[in-house]
This record gives sequence, structure tokens and C-alpha cells, in this order.
Amino acid sequence: VLDLDITRVVAGRKSGHQLFYGNATRAEILKRMGCEAASQFVVTVDEPQSAVSIVKAMRAARPDAPILARAQDADHASELLEAGANFVIPDAIEAGLQLAGRALLEFGYDTETARDRIAGEREAAYAMASEP
Repeated sequence: VLDLDITRVVAGRKSGHQLFYGNATRAEILKRMGCEAASQFVVTVDEPQSAVSIVKAMRAARPDAPILARAQDADHASELLEAGANFVIPDAIEAGLQLAGRALLEFGYDTETARDRIAGEREAAYAMASEP
């Protein structure tokens, strides 16, 4: 894990995790972290433009590696896909689907019906979000 929050890095290391301090938009940092041996990259930063910059840097460093990224919404998802991400999960879509699923259960739908309806909506939402 690469992070710019030194407090989070220190806490993660104390918990036994491999966290490192560094800027993932910098090619030399990615190289030092061993990006050439990575099987995939996962980008979960909160700042949208930073996420796009990180995806671009990772794509430049490893044109062949899968990049998965978290987006704020469908527009941000499109930007990340254009930057080189292979798969994007928009927070707003997923949160809305979770709420809708719970609402269906509260209305009395059985669990299987609610899951099926949400699965169909999820498929349609991700198809729309994956169009650059």
C-alpha cells in the first residue's frame, strides 16, 4: 500500500501491514515499489483528480497490468476509464443500489427478489458508467 498520509502509514505498519509513504503519480516511486512485478493495481484515493493522475502514471508504468479504481460518480468513472483503468466502481452508484435494495426489503420484497432487481440495475448502471 502506498499512501501520502504518514499517520495512516505508521498506524498500518504498527498493525502489521505493508504500507509505504510516497506519491503514486511519480514513476520513480512506482518503480521503487516494484510495479513491474505487480499483478494488478487498485486505486482508492478520495481526491478525484489525484485518482486520475495515479491511474495515468500506473498505466504508463505498466501498460499490461489491470487497474481497478474507485470513482465518486459516473462522470469520474468515465475519466478514470479514459485515463487507463480497466474496471471502475462508482461510490454513488453502489451506495444508491445498496439503499434501494434495503428499501425493497423494507417494502416487503423477499431477499431473492430484491437481490435480482438490484443485480439488474447494477448491471445497467455499470454499463453506463463504463462508457468513456
